[in-house]
Amino acid sequence: MLSYWRAIALPSVSAGQLANVRLPNAVSLPQRADVVELVWFVMAAETPTVEFFDGIPEAISDVRLRRDKTTGTRSVLLLFERMEAIEQFKSFRSRFSKALKLTDSEGVITIEPTGVKFIFGGPEGDDLRQVECTLMIDREDYWERFMRFMHRYAEANGMAYGEPGDQ
Repeated sequence: MLSYWRAIALPSVSAGQLANVRLPNAVSLPQRADVVELVWFVMAAETPTVEFFDGIPEAISDVRLRRDKTTGTRSVLLLFERMEAIEQFKSFRSRFSKALKLTDSEGVITIEPTGVKFIFGGPEGDDLRQVECTLMIDREDYWERFMRFMHRYAEANGMAYGEPGDQ
């Protein structure tokens, strides 16, 4: 299931008005409105990131998009050549987010992968070769939001969209 929340720019308001604002996921607001605007500015300038573990960004090496002709459900295969969270046991120092977290200037998308596959190789068979993460997206508005994220991520990381067979 794909769900996300949008970051919103709050107009200049008093601290008393901020105390009455309720946001999802127990987000607490600072007591000064100018700080809230500063947080929005920083988030808007943020480079898109992908995280399995909080605070440990991962680098997507390839993306494959497919659509089931009969159901219309779209599948996304994200490929990672390496996992920062695994290297040097970084995952033991960070909280597992229980979902893939995609962050960009629009906000945060959290999506539970339908499958994660670790592929090992090397002479001993213990060298991580690749991680495959599969996502299923069935709603059109979620797909559009995911694609906006991917376009931002691709632009920030030198990736380009192409059809199969394009070189």
